[in-house]
Amino acid sequence: MQRSSVDAINYIGDPTIPQARTVSYELGYDHALFNSYLLRLSAYYKDVTDQEYWVRYISFDSKVNYRRITNNSYEDIRGFELDLSKNFGRWIVGDINYEYRVQSSGHFGWAYQYEDPSEQRK
Repeated sequence: MQRSSVDAINYIGDPTIPQARTVSYELGYDHALFNSYLLRLSAYYKDVTDQEYWVRYISFDSKVNYRRITNNSYEDIRGFELDLSKNFGRWIVGDINYEYRVQSSGHFGWAYQYEDPSEQRK
């Protein structure tokens, strides 16, 4: 628990919630070009479930106002990466990299839990 300077509870943790679960996949291909360059192409996908998410609880008179941790959040990340490198050379040595990524995330349930039913409907 974390308390404010006026001894009110601000945050309540929960050590019993399941830890976040990550499942990721990556598929890659490497190809040597002209005995000087290395081309790498990879595609990836990452799925994260049961991420931590803070839900705010507010009483009818708003005197009680705290956040409690839940595991209602999720995230998906997908994309590809292109890398061209030259490790040996007389004049030019270097690396060029390009990455394209798409990310989506969200949560289930309410971000705010009001004791007042009219406030909860809003």
